[in-house]
Amino acid sequence: MRQQAINAYRKVFTTFPDSLFAGESLRKIGDWYIEDKNWNQAADFFSQILREHPDAGFIADVLFNLAVCQSERGEVKAAIASFSRLEREYP
Repeated sequence: MRQQAINAYRKVFTTFPDSLFAGESLRKIGDWYIEDKNWNQAADFFSQILREHPDAGFIADVLFNLAVCQSERGEVKAAIASFSRLEREYP
């Protein structure tokens, strides 16, 4: 069932990239990849949100989750940078 949902969310952000729902679709997929501890895939989706939807209302959550992924992948400097940005922009 999850794979069907991921495919549906992918369709949203590929078909309607400027939609308000595109960023949320990316976030949902990233969250599922975190649940599966698939840090690489999750980080890719969170990074895409930061690039393509920087004004989304949930960027603080995205930065936190990205930092967790980076930390789990052993990317300590990148994780510190993400946590620092989170702290700076969303105190």
